[in-house]
Amino acid sequence: MPLARIFHPLPHLDRLNRSIARALDVFLPPRCILCGTRVQDHGALCLTCWNGIRFLVPPACAQCGQPFPYDPGPKVLCPSCIAEPPPFDRARAAFAYDDHSRRLVLALKH
Repeated sequence: MPLARIFHPLPHLDRLNRSIARALDVFLPPRCILCGTRVQDHGALCLTCWNGIRFLVPPACAQCGQPFPYDPGPKVLCPSCIAEPPPFDRARAAFAYDDHSRRLVLALKH
């Protein structure tokens, strides 16, 4: 007998949970959290909505992460951080907060 079965308190619950999830997917199929298009997994985005997200990549301000249009070099600060240094050493965001990503943030929040 596999060791996992000996120590798993209720091994049959895993199969039951998967069966229930598959049955629910028939009545409530997974949908994109932004547009409602059918997707493979719950809580996922469709390809169109995923491609609409503007991910932030370097080059960016070394302190606040504000994107630069060109690479000014390492550890360069943006004009805002130079004029009024923020109370933190470093901050980063995964994507730009715009109309498209705002809908994503609100969908995840609510």
